[in-house]
Amino acid sequence: MMIYFCCIVYFSLSTSTSDLFDNVYYPGRILDSFSIDDNIKIPVFHRTYSRIERKTKFTGTFNISGFTSYDQDSYVHGSQTKQTDESKYLSWETVAAKTGKRVATYVNVDKTTESYHLERLFKRKKRNVRERIRKNIFGRDDRLYVPLNEKVGLVEPYSYTVRISTGCSGIAISPQHILTAAHCVHDQKDYIKESKEIQVGFLNELNNVSWIDVKSIIVSKGWIIGGVTNGPFYDYALLTLTKKHGRSYIELTVSENDQHGVGERISFNGFDDDKPESSLWTRTCNVVEDDQNFLYHYCDAQPGSSGSGVYSWVYDEILNDWKRELIGVFSGNRWRAYDEFYIVTQNFNVAVRLTSNKYAQICSWMGKIGEEICRRSHKDV
Repeated sequence: MMIYFCCIVYFSLSTSTSDLFDNVYYPGRILDSFSIDDNIKIPVFHRTYSRIERKTKFTGTFNISGFTSYDQDSYVHGSQTKQTDESKYLSWETVAAKTGKRVATYVNVDKTTESYHLERLFKRKKRNVRERIRKNIFGRDDRLYVPLNEKVGLVEPYSYTVRISTGCSGIAISPQHILTAAHCVHDQKDYIKESKEIQVGFLNELNNVSWIDVKSIIVSKGWIIGGVTNGPFYDYALLTLTKKHGRSYIELTVSENDQHGVGERISFNGFDDDKPESSLWTRTCNVVEDDQNFLYHYCDAQPGSSGSGVYSWVYDEILNDWKRELIGVFSGNRWRAYDEFYIVTQNFNVAVRLTSNKYAQICSWMGKIGEEICRRSHKDV
């Protein structure tokens, strides 16, 4: 994960939530109403079998310098390495924190049968990025400090963000589940030693962290067996807490094809390592490129912000307010390769996109809670 800067500028968000949104996220915004068919087919995951694996010994190593991946084959294969067995990569492994007991769950992804439509129940407004798109220059640190008070830091969307004891960030997606990056708990060989006693921290009004133990960790088989080529496509993990956290949580949505792609205004909040301990920082930028697995951007970030939830907005004209939707998980730094007469590489910060497959997978991971949450604001078929 890389960030280029010549100086560090500290900004503090001290306005109200509405003023904060207007002045920081959409300065001088120009909004266009438009109609869009957002019906997205969600695949069905059929569980074929589960198998008890040997206990983990938590021998993995956490890379404190951040996670960097390489698009090694894009100039050969076109965009991304093709996955020969989708169901194999979308199967998963569950480990019990502390004891290390592991269970592998294998699934068959059925795209012919729809579990339900993900259909928006409101009209959308979107920023006209052609008029006011910001130049993504790494020359200045554009992260903003989020003060802990009842007007900003302790309300949405900042209250969604949590601190992971292994050295990362995460985001609450249910009353008892946290989404973070897979490399924050597993190094593609084994679970890291810090994940044995993993906890999730929530900021409170006393300006400190309230910790909750993690019951179990779920990671995609794609991350474990995918190696350096396919593994980064599955750099996300789910943490199940031992009890409900009692906070608000963000709604999941699907980011694929033209949905939430290039030009989208995104934000994420995290606990960057180069900032004071337990201080929350936010950043906003535009998606400059995308493909079937990643959202490429120039949002400034440092190790510690890995696993942050990347979200965007749609406008709910019924409630007359902006609605935030989780569209990805911040992974780290990635070198992307191009074949333009000769091989060219370019560096980005990236978020793993929550495609319809990954959306369905994460909903399955949350069990009954996930089924309720993922259907709550969508119409059944």
